[in-house]
This record gives sequence, structure tokens and C-alpha cells, in this order.
Amino acid sequence: MKLLACACLLAAMALMDATQADELRVSEQSVFSFYKSLQLLTPDPIVVSPDIAVKCTTPSAAELTADEQRAGPHSNAFVKLYVNAVAKRAIEAGAVPFPTGAVIVKEKLNSDASAAAVGGMVKRAPGFDPANGDWEYFYAARSGGFASGRLDTCSGCHSRARDRDHVFFSGAHRNR
Repeated sequence: MKLLACACLLAAMALMDATQADELRVSEQSVFSFYKSLQLLTPDPIVVSPDIAVKCTTPSAAELTADEQRAGPHSNAFVKLYVNAVAKRAIEAGAVPFPTGAVIVKEKLNSDASAAAVGGMVKRAPGFDPANGDWEYFYAARSGGFASGRLDTCSGCHSRARDRDHVFFSGAHRNR
């Protein structure tokens, strides 16, 4: 009986998490604050561009330009990753595709560890954008600019991770 009660409680929590994420609307006003209530998946900032990070010398301007063209707004940056409970459970289970309601946020950091930009994805209900895994993207830079929705710049890049439900992710974060 206790097992059944626990299962029901977990199912209710998952439904509540998915419903809250389904109702999530990231706006220009909320983009730099809403994710702070999510779980920090990477307490220590991680380097996004391993091609530049592994070099023992300072990269040349040409190398930085090439990396920026390859990696877009995520090049040569330290980031922190945040997830909601739905995404965290999927990551821990190695589940692909991610369930509806999963929220993944990447906070790009300045040299003083403040947020320079925030980008993320929210897994929407089937049919939202089937060609792109039903993910809604958002991105904002402190220097200005905000976009959200079916963003071609995001989905075009993330299509390279189609076999992982459009999520660039290494299992290294799974046990944090």
C-alpha cells in the first residue's frame, strides 16, 4: 500500500511539474530571473568550447572567429546549466526523448560570473514543432535582444543533436 501511495505521489509531482512547465512563458522581463528557481545542474561553470579550451596557448583572432562561426553565441564561454525536475529526472534516467515539460537553461557568464546571456529550451506538447523535437527556444543577451519561440537559429544548430532529442548533453552532469 505504501508503494502504491509513493507511486501516486511521484506521478502527481511529475504531472504538476509538466503542467507548470507547459504554462511557462519566458519573456524579456523574466528571462534573467525565472530560471534561478530551477535546479543548478553544474555548480561549477563549464567551458562550452572544448576546441578552444584544450589549447595551451591563447587562441588567435582567426581561431576565435572560426569558433564563433561554428558554435554561435555559445563560443568561448563559461556556462552554468539549470534544469527543472522533469528534465533532471530524464537526465538521471538517460531518457530520450525528454518528456513534455522539461526545461533546460544555459546561463552564459561574464568574467565576473554575472549572466551575460541566457538561452534555453522548453519541451512543449507533441505538435508544437515536430520537425524540431517540439522544443521552444529562447535567448537573451544583457547587451540587448530577446527572442523566443520556434527559433531557426537555435533549431538549426540543435538539429545536429536530433538523436539526443535536440539536446547537446554529456552524461557527465547526470550524477550531480
